[in-house]
Amino acid sequence: MKTIKIVALCGLAALVLAGHVALWASPEWEREAKLRLTVLNALGWAVVFVPAWAVGRWAAVHRGPKAAPSDPETTRGRTGSGERASAEDYINAHGTGAPTRECDPTVG
Repeated sequence: MKTIKIVALCGLAALVLAGHVALWASPEWEREAKLRLTVLNALGWAVVFVPAWAVGRWAAVHRGPKAAPSDPETTRGRTGSGERASAEDYINAHGTGAPTRECDPTVG
């Protein structure tokens, strides 16, 4: 899937570049109009890609470091096969979260 995204992005960039080359090579347009269209196009792409990039960075920070699928401590509730882990698996890996005698001497 990653390869398809890269190819699609490169194809889109090639089409945009070809459009700008054709615009600037055309003798029918004045230089001012060419410059305005180029700047308008760049601003339009920035409006699309800058927020998308920022959301991607934000999501990456909140996802945490990349974890090995076989590491139960960092798979965040998923098993190595992609299925959701059971509550029992979570309790075995992380405990119940309830106070224990070792942590709190007032507990039974």
